[in-house]
Amino acid sequence: MPNQRSQRAKPKRRTEAEWRQIFIDQENSNLTQRAYCHENGIILSTYYNWRQRINNTPAQNKRQQTKPATDLFIEVPVQPHTQIPPSLLEQWKIELDLGDGICLRLSKTQ
Repeated sequence: MPNQRSQRAKPKRRTEAEWRQIFIDQENSNLTQRAYCHENGIILSTYYNWRQRINNTPAQNKRQQTKPATDLFIEVPVQPHTQIPPSLLEQWKIELDLGDGICLRLSKTQ
């Protein structure tokens, strides 16, 4: 009787780029990670291991995936020497959210 283990196909070896595409495809599939892996013949623990490996890559590798800061900058024209009356400033509650717990909120007080 042949050994069952020898009859099983070896899991496909994928490159990092292929795994990145798998993660994108899974997110766009509207399936859970478990369901996506099941439908695509991916071992769930391997999926999680690669997800963690890619998420823990050095910052210089991640930098290549993000937009340069210049794409995120919007210049706002400001008129120099504009005086804002103190009564107007008192009507506004202003906060600035830059991410990581830093917040920008502009709200007019009652």
